[in-house]
Order: sequence, then structure tokens, then C-alpha cells
Amino acid sequence: SYLGSFRNNMFYGYGLFTWNDGRSYEGLYKNNLKSGFGKMIFTNKIIYEGNWDCGRQNGEGKLIFPNNKIKNGIWKEGKCILLNDQYELSLEVKI
Repeated sequence: SYLGSFRNNMFYGYGLFTWNDGRSYEGLYKNNLKSGFGKMIFTNKIIYEGNWDCGRQNGEGKLIFPNNKIKNGIWKEGKCILLNDQYELSLEVKI
């Protein structure tokens, strides 16, 4: 299901699309395709957050794993070409 903006009967601008299998994408669309910055949550709970072009990951982005590990990377036409900077998210807030 899709909740968001349309232009010429196509997804355009900001939107949220949720698939029946649990995947979701929240971010920018252009002509029905993911384009610009967005966040995709896959069925395995891995999150891709970063740039999209023509419906595919393209440019800088990061993978966030269920164990809170993060890998920054570079994508080209939907394929990861470089991953680095692995570290753990700290969920503890210190005052």
C-alpha cells in the first residue's frame, strides 16, 4: 500500500510504500521510482538508508543490521561497491 504524493497518477515526492511481506520504503519518489533519499526496511530487518536513483540504491548509503552494527558504503545501480566503518549504535543516553 502507498501513502504519499502523486503527480500524473505516479508516485512523486515523499511517500511510504509497504509490501504485504513486511518490507517498507519511506522517502522520495520520482515517476513511480525511488529517487533521492530514502529508507528501506527488508524482511530480514536490515535497513538501507541512503540515496536512490531510478529505483535502485545509488551513491552513499548505510546498512543498519538488527544487532545495531552499521556499515557505510557506496552503491552503484543497486549494487554495493564499497562497505566500511563498521561500528555499533549506542542506545544508552548519558546525562
